[in-house]
Formats: sequence, C-alpha cells, structure tokens
Amino acid sequence: MTKRKKLKDMTLEDYINLYADVDAYLASGGKLLDLPLVLGEGKRRVEAYPLTDKQRQGFARVGLFFKRLGALGDTNNRMGETVTEEQAREIWESTKVEEQT
Repeated sequence: MTKRKKLKDMTLEDYINLYADVDAYLASGGKLLDLPLVLGEGKRRVEAYPLTDKQRQGFARVGLFFKRLGALGDTNNRMGETVTEEQAREIWESTKVEEQT
C-alpha cells in the first residue's frame, strides 16, 4: 500500500489523480469523509488543466457524490446529525451504478 500524501503536500496532479480514481484511494485506506474539496484557485487551476476522459469522468463522479451528500441536508435529518463513512460509501457506490447505465 502506498502512503497517501497529506493534504498540504498534494500537488495539482495529485488532486487530479485522486479524483480520477477515488476507488483506488478508498482501496488504499482513504475515507470519503476525508476527500479534499477543490475550491477557489485550486478549482480554477483544475479547470485550466488538460484532463483526460478518465480524469473528467472521475471529477464528474466526485461532483455527483458531493451533490448527493449535500442533498442529505434537505431530507429529514436532524440538525447537527453527521454523515457516517458507511452512509458516504453507500452514496459513493450509488454513483457507480448510475455511471454505468
């Protein structure tokens, strides 16, 4: 198992590779709830980067995951209730099923 870099040590290419293959990140012990968001300047840099189709698909899947994760707040969850890694994994797996259809 390869050692994962700390968030502060990640390069733009590290983020892109992580998002392109989140399943490999999870297989190496990563947690969905620790998945870094790419915001602000980082997002602009990613958008300017020439992504491969696989990388673009990975970013789309991660985007769908975060969209569904955010939608949990619109359901009957109580204020202050947190999402578990197990719930996050269920959401992640649901994006894979949709991706294949």
